[in-house]
Amino acid sequence: MKDSTRGGIIATVIILALVAYFAVWMPGCGEQGPAGAGGKVMKKGEAAPDFSDVTIDGQNIKLSEFIGDKPVVLDFFATWCGPCMMELPVLQEFYAANSDKVVIIAVSDEDAGAADKIRAAIQAKGITFPVIHDSDKTISSMYPTNGIPYLVFIDKDGKVVDTLLGQDPNIGNAIKQKFGL
Repeated sequence: MKDSTRGGIIATVIILALVAYFAVWMPGCGEQGPAGAGGKVMKKGEAAPDFSDVTIDGQNIKLSEFIGDKPVVLDFFATWCGPCMMELPVLQEFYAANSDKVVIIAVSDEDAGAADKIRAAIQAKGITFPVIHDSDKTISSMYPTNGIPYLVFIDKDGKVVDTLLGQDPNIGNAIKQKFGL
């Protein structure tokens, strides 16, 4: 095979690999369980559905406990989602600097057997904000989406300010803008 033909094949393979990478990994990951079911979408100004659950480290948490005090960012993620795992440290960095102003709660609706995997991923990333393993998909069904990472921005009054589907490397700035921080 001629060197020019081999070079063209290699270049084509590299281009296809890059296109596949950006198409799959950068915007976000595919549908997450039944969360996208029913076609319901969170609307700006809508009251955020309340929930209570136990975090991955055994703490009881209830969304309404934060209403009236601080805005909340819900981050729906999965350990198998590359963009989700890239966004978690960015959220952690923002949270470390602004935990007095905003609450971040991460929610994974991976199957019941994924608890150890979620726990290990959270520890490896140094995440200190609350993380819920929503294996029965109760919370995820209240906040439907067709993909992850999916963030829901809730103001101090408990209203949905906005949602974001896909990874945003400047998420800290987006949070500041949405809540006027």
